[in-house]
Amino acid sequence: MKKYIRNYLKGTNDRLGALELTVTFYERAIGLQSEMGGHAPYEAPLLNGLDDLVEFFNVDNSALFERYRERLLKIGDLAANCGYPFASGVWLAIQDIFAEFGWQVDRLFNAKEWRSYWSEPKKI
Repeated sequence: MKKYIRNYLKGTNDRLGALELTVTFYERAIGLQSEMGGHAPYEAPLLNGLDDLVEFFNVDNSALFERYRERLLKIGDLAANCGYPFASGVWLAIQDIFAEFGWQVDRLFNAKEWRSYWSEPKKI
Protein backbone atom coordinates (compact mmCIF):
# COMPACT_ATOMS: atom_id res chain seq x y z
CA MET A 1 0.00 0.00 0.00
CA LYS A 2 2.87 2.35 0.82
CA LYS A 3 4.13 2.02 -2.73
CA TYR A 4 0.76 3.02 -4.21
CA ILE A 5 0.37 6.02 -1.94
CA ARG A 6 3.92 7.18 -2.72
CA ASN A 7 3.23 6.79 -6.45
CA TYR A 8 0.04 8.81 -6.02
CA LEU A 9 1.96 11.53 -4.19
CA LYS A 10 4.74 11.55 -6.77
CA GLY A 11 2.27 11.70 -9.67
CA THR A 12 -0.08 14.32 -8.25
CA ASN A 13 2.00 16.18 -5.65
CA ASP A 14 -1.26 16.20 -3.64
CA ARG A 15 -0.03 15.83 -0.06
CA LEU A 16 -3.50 16.22 1.44
CA GLY A 17 -4.91 13.53 -0.87
CA ALA A 18 -2.07 11.18 0.03
CA LEU A 19 -2.71 11.81 3.73
CA GLU A 20 -6.43 11.08 3.24
CA LEU A 21 -5.56 7.81 1.48
CA THR A 22 -3.15 6.86 4.25
CA VAL A 23 -5.57 7.60 7.11
CA THR A 24 -8.40 5.80 5.31
CA PHE A 25 -6.12 2.82 4.68
CA TYR A 26 -5.25 2.57 8.38
CA GLU A 27 -8.88 2.95 9.43
CA ARG A 28 -9.86 0.07 7.15
CA ALA A 29 -6.82 -2.15 7.72
CA ILE A 30 -6.82 -1.84 11.51
CA GLY A 31 -10.61 -2.16 11.54
CA LEU A 32 -10.30 -5.44 9.65
CA GLN A 33 -7.50 -6.51 11.97
CA SER A 34 -9.77 -5.72 14.91
CA GLU A 35 -12.65 -7.76 13.48
CA MET A 36 -10.31 -10.71 13.01
CA GLY A 37 -9.20 -10.46 16.63
CA GLY A 38 -5.66 -9.39 15.85
CA HIS A 39 -2.52 -11.45 15.41
CA ALA A 40 -2.84 -11.61 11.62
CA PRO A 41 0.33 -12.03 9.57
CA TYR A 42 0.27 -8.44 8.37
CA GLU A 43 0.62 -6.80 11.78
CA ALA A 44 4.33 -6.11 11.28
CA PRO A 45 3.92 -4.39 7.88
CA LEU A 46 1.09 -2.26 9.30
CA LEU A 47 3.24 -1.16 12.22
CA ASN A 48 6.20 -0.42 9.95
CA GLY A 49 3.95 1.63 7.70
CA LEU A 50 2.77 3.82 10.56
CA ASP A 51 6.03 5.74 10.15
CA ASP A 52 4.55 7.15 6.94
CA LEU A 53 1.50 8.38 8.83
CA VAL A 54 3.70 10.01 11.46
CA GLU A 55 5.80 11.63 8.67
CA PHE A 56 2.71 13.26 7.15
CA PHE A 57 2.08 15.07 10.41
CA ASN A 58 5.71 16.10 10.92
CA VAL A 59 4.92 19.24 8.95
CA ASP A 60 3.95 22.18 11.13
CA ASN A 61 0.31 22.30 10.06
CA SER A 62 -2.00 22.44 13.05
CA ALA A 63 -5.11 22.80 10.86
CA LEU A 64 -4.27 19.47 9.28
CA PHE A 65 -3.83 17.90 12.70
CA GLU A 66 -7.16 19.30 13.90
CA ARG A 67 -8.85 17.88 10.82
CA TYR A 68 -7.61 14.35 11.53
CA ARG A 69 -7.38 14.33 15.33
CA GLU A 70 -10.60 12.39 16.00
CA ARG A 71 -9.89 9.90 13.23
CA LEU A 72 -6.45 9.21 14.70
CA LEU A 73 -8.00 8.46 18.08
CA LYS A 74 -10.50 6.14 16.39
CA ILE A 75 -7.64 4.22 14.77
CA GLY A 76 -6.22 3.72 18.27
CA ASP A 77 -9.61 2.50 19.51
CA LEU A 78 -9.78 -0.03 16.68
CA ALA A 79 -6.29 -1.27 17.55
CA ALA A 80 -7.39 -2.03 21.14
CA ASN A 81 -8.97 -5.31 20.00
CA CYS A 82 -5.83 -6.48 18.20
CA GLY A 83 -3.60 -7.64 21.02
CA TYR A 84 -1.04 -5.84 23.10
CA PRO A 85 2.15 -5.62 21.01
CA PHE A 86 0.34 -4.43 17.90
CA ALA A 87 -2.06 -2.10 19.75
CA SER A 88 0.72 -0.49 21.77
CA GLY A 89 2.70 0.19 18.57
CA VAL A 90 -0.32 1.94 17.05
CA TRP A 91 -0.93 3.92 20.25
CA LEU A 92 2.70 5.07 20.41
CA ALA A 93 2.56 6.30 16.80
CA ILE A 94 -0.62 8.25 17.54
CA GLN A 95 0.89 9.69 20.73
CA ASP A 96 3.92 10.81 18.66
CA ILE A 97 1.63 12.67 16.26
CA PHE A 98 -0.21 14.36 19.12
CA ALA A 99 3.09 15.30 20.80
CA GLU A 100 4.33 16.83 17.55
CA PHE A 101 1.54 19.40 17.87
CA GLY A 102 1.96 19.98 21.61
CA TRP A 103 -0.83 17.70 22.80
CA GLN A 104 -0.69 14.89 25.32
CA VAL A 105 -2.97 11.91 25.10
CA ASP A 106 -2.49 8.65 26.98
CA ARG A 107 -3.95 5.21 26.62
CA LEU A 108 -5.47 4.20 29.96
CA PHE A 109 -6.81 0.88 31.19
CA ASN A 110 -9.91 0.30 33.28
CA ALA A 111 -9.36 -3.06 35.02
CA LYS A 112 -12.92 -3.18 36.35
CA GLU A 113 -14.41 -2.99 32.84
CA TRP A 114 -11.37 -4.65 31.26
CA ARG A 115 -11.04 -2.09 28.49
CA SER A 116 -8.63 0.59 27.43
CA TYR A 117 -9.52 4.12 26.40
CA TRP A 118 -7.89 7.45 25.56
CA SER A 119 -7.38 10.12 28.17
CA GLU A 120 -8.84 13.50 27.36
CA PRO A 121 -6.33 15.19 25.01
CA LYS A 122 -4.72 18.19 26.66
CA LYS A 123 -2.48 20.94 25.33
CA ILE A 124 0.99 20.90 26.88
